Amino acid sequence: MIPAEVWAGLALFFGAIWVLVRVVDSRRTAAKVRVTADTVPSAYRLTKAFLGMVPARSGALGDAAHLPRSKSEIGRALKTMIAYHAARGEHGQAAQLKTAYVSLASFQNADLDPRKAETLASAERRRLSQDIEHFLANSSI
Repeated sequence: MIPAEVWAGLALFFGAIWVLVRVVDSRRTAAKVRVTADTVPSAYRLTKAFLGMVPARSGALGDAAHLPRSKSEIGRALKTMIAYHAARGEHGQAAQLKTAYVSLASFQNADLDPRKAETLASAERRRLSQDIEHFLANSSI
């Protein structure tokens, strides 16, 4: 028979591990996008500039060097606008921007072999799709 002190110690030990895991997980998964009066206008301008560059057909690849800013900056702007529109109940607009976020993968380095560029774009589409779904699931919109 195991003494009560051992059971109490084990309960405290595993409880502390559970709390630690929850804290680390909450910091890792927290989707933080600040939507303020200052961030929306600049995010809107960058989003509008990017949407004007998105290829008409989804299979076409564009040159990443022609983007107005880096992919990560454009991604943050798109997430800001998605959060803004979702908070206002404009879910159709948010869905269009979600599609635009995934289309960031359509911009690759022009110096790459076309087959290599398409392989990279396909992998990036999957990653961006998972990223935006994770963002939407974990953001407080």
